[in-house]
Amino acid sequence: MGCLILQAALLFLRLHLAGATLVTNDTALAAGQTSDYIVVGAGLSGITVTNKLSARNYSVLIIEAGPDGSWNNVIYNALDRQFRPINGMIWYRPTAAEIDGLQRLGNPGWNWVNLEPYMQAIERNIPSSVMHTAQGAGLDPIVRAFSGAIKVSFQGIPYAFHGLSITDDLSNRTASVSASTSWTIWYDPVTRQNKRSSAADGVLWAADQQRETLTVLATHKVDRVLFDMDIRAVGVSFMAFNMTDRSGIGKKSVLDAAGILEQVVELPGVGGHLLHEEYWNDTALFDEPHMFAPEVSLVNVDELTLTHIQNLTSPNVLASRAQGLVRAGGAANVEGAKTLLNATINLIVNSRPGSSRSSGVFMATFWPVTPLSRGHIHIDPDPALGDPIIDAYYSPEKAGPDATDAEYLEWYRENMGPADRWVGSTAMLPRELGGVVDERLRVYGTRGLRVVDAGILPYELTSHLMSAVYAIALRAADLILADV
Repeated sequence: MGCLILQAALLFLRLHLAGATLVTNDTALAAGQTSDYIVVGAGLSGITVTNKLSARNYSVLIIEAGPDGSWNNVIYNALDRQFRPINGMIWYRPTAAEIDGLQRLGNPGWNWVNLEPYMQAIERNIPSSVMHTAQGAGLDPIVRAFSGAIKVSFQGIPYAFHGLSITDDLSNRTASVSASTSWTIWYDPVTRQNKRSSAADGVLWAADQQRETLTVLATHKVDRVLFDMDIRAVGVSFMAFNMTDRSGIGKKSVLDAAGILEQVVELPGVGGHLLHEEYWNDTALFDEPHMFAPEVSLVNVDELTLTHIQNLTSPNVLASRAQGLVRAGGAANVEGAKTLLNATINLIVNSRPGSSRSSGVFMATFWPVTPLSRGHIHIDPDPALGDPIIDAYYSPEKAGPDATDAEYLEWYRENMGPADRWVGSTAMLPRELGGVVDERLRVYGTRGLRVVDAGILPYELTSHLMSAVYAIALRAADLILADV
């Protein structure tokens, strides 16, 4: 039996109908059964890769911690595990440089030419209305697609104001000005309501995507992956969370602390390289709606301090940062940390990500979209099998000699909030650099075990993660099918 492991997010489930995908919380329908693939976690990536595998008549079991919530649209309740953040729904693509950077880190085939078609394949863009176009909505057909499963369209809130240069589409990342973009919401002419389009809507619930070969076991957690003598994944046991550590794969000191007596594979990168964007903003009202228009533009890195950039890339600073990340558990070794820091700094210097402002209400936002800090996520040593312990290791650098800068840095640390974009804990990197999976997403030292989600990204993207993760999942399915 093949075993596919995907660490993904919360699932919204549907009731089972005859001949359709089976959704159940009955353990008896899964325990002791044989499937071609087992997918752990029915979030965006889990649902997407499962859809493609089951379409080829492979039997697939998804095990999901969340309940069947298809009948209930209420948020802020048990269905989202008491967390308030919900997907921002903003739909635009990363830069080609960011995707090409994956290949430069030792992952052949992970480049823009190969991934961009998958971003096209999943998108069904609904062109803007006359009203949206008049308010500044723009759509570039070259960077959009119109026949995929995920519906995206323009929201009803205009972002443009007089005096601000507008390009046609934010997914056209070569532009150096502000732009409109689509969201994963669309107007349903039947119900006359705006609806959210998710992986569950587009490829799990959809009537034309039902699979008799697909079973979803809801309200269950996976305790660990089961291996045979050849370290081939042959199944899972139900119960807990953070199954990679619990399965005996990871750093020995972490496993020992949690009482995991049998180490299957020494893989110190498991749970490390964890990146999480942080941000701060403040808001003020002002009377003159166009007072900032002449100054609003995408600020590139050259307009910041050249000295600061040079400091970032100096050998001494890189070595110090790398050693600090290793000490904090955010990297497996110094060489791997330096490689990732260099890759991230290269993106900052060359890609020049920026931000824009709107009128009437001035919101000053500081959002480092490519942070250098890295933390970790590991198994909870508590025998009660609780949720994993996360140390995001935000802004670890000490304040510089300038007192004003130091005061501001301390204030920022006390007031910043999380942006809820976690990546890196199962990084796709060479093993000697602290990687967890190879370029085919196979967990090092094992057979039949893969990770497919945002955790494989070794650095943050400047775009919303959705389009990239859909592409990762679709490419992963093709890699899996090619290896059959």
